[in-house]
Amino acid sequence: MFIPTYVDLQVGGDAPLTLGARTPPPFQGRQLIQSRVNSRLEGTQKMFITATRAAVVGLLITTPAAYGQTYRCNSNGSSYLSNSPCGNPSKAQIGMYGPSRSGAAIPFSSQLPAAPRAQEFVKYLPSGCASIIEAIRTAPARGARGDVIRGLQDEYEQKCSVDDQVAREKLRGEQSQQQQVKLNERDEALKERQLTKLRADQCGGMREVIALKRKRESALNSTEVEALRELERVYNSRCIAL
Repeated sequence: MFIPTYVDLQVGGDAPLTLGARTPPPFQGRQLIQSRVNSRLEGTQKMFITATRAAVVGLLITTPAAYGQTYRCNSNGSSYLSNSPCGNPSKAQIGMYGPSRSGAAIPFSSQLPAAPRAQEFVKYLPSGCASIIEAIRTAPARGARGDVIRGLQDEYEQKCSVDDQVAREKLRGEQSQQQQVKLNERDEALKERQLTKLRADQCGGMREVIALKRKRESALNSTEVEALRELERVYNSRCIAL
């Protein structure tokens, strides 16, 4: 490492002039080294700034504006820039930058959502509350803004919360009654099927007895014959229509 030295001129009395070298104090040596390093850094920064400015100037010189007037042309559905009129294809093109926008614009269309099915409890609401909830139901299909829908919901909550609960309870009661009616109808149908089967079994048994007794009717006494006739009358009254 380079260590700077100081030149010491000694002049005194009749003593001869001497030239000597001595090492500077450590603190002054570090200051000199730092000063040299800072000088070199400043020189490097100045060279970098000078080179950067030269590069920017070169780019500006090579832009299309340096060639004079610039033309925007269309060819085969694409657009490009040219330094010559568009009707002269022999000249060099400056650059292609995408398809031509000469086609007709496609209109934007947004399909509104369909309104959901009305809820059944609405029929038990007062007319004012029914109107509000109907407006909420159809708002998206009518293109209403979100703040308008929230406003309707807040109004319904403030004015119709009690009526809403009552209407829903009425609907649950009606649905419960309808369910009970269906259960009763199912039970009645089951009982009817059971009675029909029982009647058919009874009639089948009577037919077998009547057929058996008729085969041996000649051997029956008057009481047995009367019993056969009574069985036939019962059979005809209960089973002839089956």
